[in-house]
Amino acid sequence: MSRAGGEITIRLYRPIHSAKIVVRRSHDISVSGVNAPPGASADDEGHEGEVLHAAVDQFLSIYNAARAKGLKPDASWLRPNPHFS
Repeated sequence: MSRAGGEITIRLYRPIHSAKIVVRRSHDISVSGVNAPPGASADDEGHEGEVLHAAVDQFLSIYNAARAKGLKPDASWLRPNPHFS
C-alpha cells in the first residue's frame, strides 16, 4: 500500500465487559470503478488475529482488484476516517 501513499493505522480493542473486538481504521479505501470483492470474514467475537486478518484482507481485496484492472496506486484511493482518533 505504500505506493498508494500514506500510512494506515488499524486498531483493535475489546471494550470492558464485552466479548466483541472492535476494529477501527484510520483510512478506508475507495477506488472508482472497483467493487469490493468478498474478503475474509471474521466474527467480531473471534480471536484478535482473525479479526485483524479480516480487516486487512478487506482493505487489500479492493487494492488488489484495482491493480488487477491495471490501475496505478494513487493517494486519492485513501479516504480518512473522520471518526478515527
